[in-house]
Amino acid sequence: MNLPFSVRLALMEGRSGVRRVGWFLGAVALGVAALVSVYSFQRDAAASARSEARDLLGGDLRLQGSSPFDERVLEVLDSLAAEGARVAVGTSLASVVSVPGSGRARLLQVNAVDGRFPAAGDFQQQPAGIWDRLPDGGGVLADPQVFEQLEVGVGEAVRVGGLDLMVRGWVRDLPVDFGIEWVAGPPIYMSLDDLPETGLTGFGSLAQYRAWVRLPDGEDAPELRERYREELRLSGVSIDTAQREAEGFASGFENLSRFLGLVGLLALLLGGIGVGSAVNVYLRERRPSMAVLRCIGAKRGTLVRAYLLQAGALGALGAGVGVGMGLLIQFSLPMLLGEVLPFQVTPALHPEALIVGWILGAWVAVLFSLFPLLEVHGVSPLGALRVEVEPTHYAASSGGWLVGLLLIASLFALTAFQLADAEQAAVVTGSTVAVIGLLALVSTGLARGSRAALPSGSPFPVRQGLSGLYRPGNQTGAVVTALGVGAFLMSALLVVESRLRAELEVELGPDRPTLLLFDIQRDQTEGITALLRSEGIDDDLLPIVPARLEAVDGVPVEQILRDGVRRRRWMYSRLYRNTYRAELGSAEQLTVGRWWSGPGEDPPMVRNAVRAGAARVSLEADLAEGLGVEIGDQLVWDVQGVPVVSVVTSLREVEWSSVQPNFFA
Repeated sequence: MNLPFSVRLALMEGRSGVRRVGWFLGAVALGVAALVSVYSFQRDAAASARSEARDLLGGDLRLQGSSPFDERVLEVLDSLAAEGARVAVGTSLASVVSVPGSGRARLLQVNAVDGRFPAAGDFQQQPAGIWDRLPDGGGVLADPQVFEQLEVGVGEAVRVGGLDLMVRGWVRDLPVDFGIEWVAGPPIYMSLDDLPETGLTGFGSLAQYRAWVRLPDGEDAPELRERYREELRLSGVSIDTAQREAEGFASGFENLSRFLGLVGLLALLLGGIGVGSAVNVYLRERRPSMAVLRCIGAKRGTLVRAYLLQAGALGALGAGVGVGMGLLIQFSLPMLLGEVLPFQVTPALHPEALIVGWILGAWVAVLFSLFPLLEVHGVSPLGALRVEVEPTHYAASSGGWLVGLLLIASLFALTAFQLADAEQAAVVTGSTVAVIGLLALVSTGLARGSRAALPSGSPFPVRQGLSGLYRPGNQTGAVVTALGVGAFLMSALLVVESRLRAELEVELGPDRPTLLLFDIQRDQTEGITALLRSEGIDDDLLPIVPARLEAVDGVPVEQILRDGVRRRRWMYSRLYRNTYRAELGSAEQLTVGRWWSGPGEDPPMVRNAVRAGAARVSLEADLAEGLGVEIGDQLVWDVQGVPVVSVVTSLREVEWSSVQPNFFA
């Protein structure tokens, strides 16, 4: 086969190219591996969540409210059961579970369920068949983690509220409330008939009341949700489908994969900078042979094509290695994360991820090789005789700006593809270009400054070392840029990590509580106060007043819901737990209006409402925005059947992540 000369030249010098550029292609391979593995694992997780949606939710539908189901909700459940659906009911709450014998105690997720739970899904149990005896009462089944945390075994008793129950075995893979589990801990299960004896569902309880519905084959869960949603909202009950729950998981993995993919993309670009630097050094070494080839008739375009083919082939090779590494990581992640994820992830091949990753790796390698290749275009035949002085600055004069624009456009396109948001991609691209430009200025200043600041009488090692920063053929710019971008990437990751840790960690200090007591009744107040004072602790008892909104600025809530409010419907239908106190809390900041004892005067509408008997209320700012109320607007609260009129006098920002009781109103 008579191959073109450019192809034969690329093949002949390929071994030399691999030796000089191959190590830097390892960075490209790592970036490609990150992109392929993250993208593929996200697809695997989303597909697995959707396939196990019914098992994750515990049925096709889940009804949930913060108070016991009323007649309206029970009628809906009865109608679904009459149509052939399997309906299970239960109550979930976070509560301290203790071991009477040892005194060990842990905050756990307590689930009281009936005999039809779970409505859907398989689970593991030990001993076999023990779950079927749970409705008989008198015992609990626990997640295996509970045995370790409480140091309790089968046959021993645990105390749930005011009731002692025997541990009969363990169960796992049942549908749980991941929100409560994240805060409280692993779950235990008991009979719903035993729950009243525990005393955990009295006045002020934070229990969640649920029903799980498994529909007969052929029933449309989204259609049923739309049919009953408005009716259930009037009772303060939400209804969700397994598909929506799965999409929530998929969305969470997608957001995480976008961030991790962006990290992989920046790592890929960092590898591209290294490849460009290595190609630059390699081509400078080959310049004499290029000049000789020019003397015997080789055209400029032929040389450019030859080394462009070589760079592309090496980039494709590095990207191929990255694709293989990405596959290995993708198939390893389910085993590494098996104990963390609430469902089993089944890995599968995603050809689009492999193809896109391979193309991206090869393109980045070629893209960062274009600047050195432009100098190949400027190699003159006279370079064979005057290689050290023959100018080759074709890139800066002709094609450099075009390659620069192509580089920026490619960075924007890749970032937009990864983030699926053009505006965010523009910010990331602009920031990256600004950082690279700043690093280029720093490297130029370093090279020139070291030459100007070099003392004439310096020792030879000093002069020899510093002269390497500015002598012809130096790589100061490429090295400084590569190191700077690497530091930029690592510092960005550290900033994001610190922000995430700040959101998730519980920080304890002299101004932070280490113990919280909930659900203290009036007849228990004196005893609790005496106990705290005997231990040298200041008592700081906060009242909690459960209430629902009855009217907002003169409009009944039922009418607002019936008219079809489009956003934040939960704000109108939820059960609020409000408080009353004289001072702002440490996690609160007044943004608008006047506190009870603050300076200034209330507006006339506030003073008039207070004279008419309205109570002053301070709302959390986002809640006020969602309800569409401002200073002077009136809210009517239903406090256990008693209407309480209030007027908004101030708005607050609340730090909800703080470890202390916070309130909307």
